[in-house]
Amino acid sequence: MRIDQCLNVLRNSSYDIFFSHPWTKKSVLRHVKRYFGAIGFRVWYDEDHMQWDLVKSMQDGILKSKVVLACISVAYEKSQNCMFELAEACKLANKPIVTLSTDANPFAWAGQNKTHGDLKAMCGISGQGKLFFDIGEVCARDGWDEPVDNGVGADPMQLLALQQLQQQQLQQNVKDLNVELDKVVALLRGNQVNCQPSL
Repeated sequence: MRIDQCLNVLRNSSYDIFFSHPWTKKSVLRHVKRYFGAIGFRVWYDEDHMQWDLVKSMQDGILKSKVVLACISVAYEKSQNCMFELAEACKLANKPIVTLSTDANPFAWAGQNKTHGDLKAMCGISGQGKLFFDIGEVCARDGWDEPVDNGVGADPMQLLALQQLQQQQLQQNVKDLNVELDKVVALLRGNQVNCQPSL
């Protein structure tokens, strides 16, 4: 039964989540995408699904997804493509939009730049927004990049200690991010959105 379900989803080219995000904070957002995929959500993600016609790819992805996850930030609000995705999602009255703020305190900055539309209004950001999560504090932490060997000529023992420290910091960041994403999953699976993993 599970294999049949997976094949049906793949045949219909449908998605559970359309992942709308800017190109900033990619190292954090890749973790978010992997988290949702690991628990069975089929995620439309630009690096995996974008085709030569950007507008058509975005429109099709939104249309074929159950919910739009808008990973908003100051950069998102300035991005013509991100705001286009959000505007397309808003046109579909029954398409839930879940907002994940990757910059802290969005109540202070969201809606300030209206070049491509009013982000605050489009996401329904208010003090009582039940489809809104602020993960800005976790995203702002150092250590999201994978540990690298940037110690050319350095003492191998010092380099190893530094890499271990970087790995520990990354693991703690991911652990804390997952705690926040568990809340998002609870909302997605709940009655308000009712988006169940399809895989």
